[in-house]
Amino acid sequence: QLPINWPRRACVANYQRDGLMCLFDNQGNAPNYYPNSYCGPVSDPEALEHKYKVSGDVARYNSADDDNFSQARDFYMHELKDDERQRLCQNIANSLQHA
Repeated sequence: QLPINWPRRACVANYQRDGLMCLFDNQGNAPNYYPNSYCGPVSDPEALEHKYKVSGDVARYNSADDDNFSQARDFYMHELKDDERQRLCQNIANSLQHA
């Protein structure tokens, strides 16, 4: 965050970090995914919105135990050719080498 946009005394613990304007510790080496087992931010039940009528009850959906990997694996294993897999892995490695 640019100092002009940075809350001076606020302790930030979220998953919005990394980017062109990051100037400080970037929340250290804490993992940047949810849920994680490293005491990351957790949902506060008191901060949830109340249910209200639209065309049924509306509330937040807890996606903590969704399968977020099978679709990407199927794409990698069944859709990409060998040379495309190689380029994808090389692109990912190149983007992470200075992280």
